[in-house]
Amino acid sequence: MSSLPISSIENDGLQKDGYSLLSFRDRIFPEEDSRETVSLFLDVDGVLLELKHPKEAEIAIRNVYSEVSQLKDEEQYRSLYKVHVEGAKYFNSAAVANLHELINRIEGAGYRVLVIISSSWRNFATLQQLQDEVFAGYDFAKYICGKTPPDSQGRECSPECRKGFEFEALEGFEFEGNYCERVAAILSWLEHHGLQNSKYLAIDDWGALAALGNRFYHVNGDKLLTEDDVKGCLAALKID
Repeated sequence: MSSLPISSIENDGLQKDGYSLLSFRDRIFPEEDSRETVSLFLDVDGVLLELKHPKEAEIAIRNVYSEVSQLKDEEQYRSLYKVHVEGAKYFNSAAVANLHELINRIEGAGYRVLVIISSSWRNFATLQQLQDEVFAGYDFAKYICGKTPPDSQGRECSPECRKGFEFEALEGFEFEGNYCERVAAILSWLEHHGLQNSKYLAIDDWGALAALGNRFYHVNGDKLLTEDDVKGCLAALKID
């Protein structure tokens, strides 16, 4: 598979589906910011949200899902992300604060932080929806600049493809590779954006990411992202 680093993408044709794709591209390679990047591949369940949802959250999420289920065909599919909009309201406040602390510590060391959504939450929302609706209530949303290729669940919504920030139509597009393996999806995103040799860390509670070696930080899904995890992530990134 040939890679196409973001720097080789022309500015033309980057307005599709009503989203400004150029703005996401500029977050990775801004013209007037030469700081080295640190890419954080972020999982959600077991990192920011309890695997066993609080009862209040479970009821609220179920109600939204029930409403979406009443819609028909494409409208239903395009509305599935609203379930996550509701779920995000119940993120663990301490875990979110720890994520913000990690970002602040990395920036304080002189790096520029990129947040890429590698969670299954990426599957039913566009980048714009992830930033402006799903995670809108949290400061880390402004660092979101990408999401890894979708897994094998089917027609995923406007995925970011190997052309960088050009989005493909819902119908008729097939990814190369087995992206239901999260490791492959992360490595693919890095390659297609020319960042495979940069600092990056996958933050996840899924042990299968151990194949990334020291580029993976394993969060205890029962405890979510803790203060000790912040220290562990910084150590893995070799940032004081």
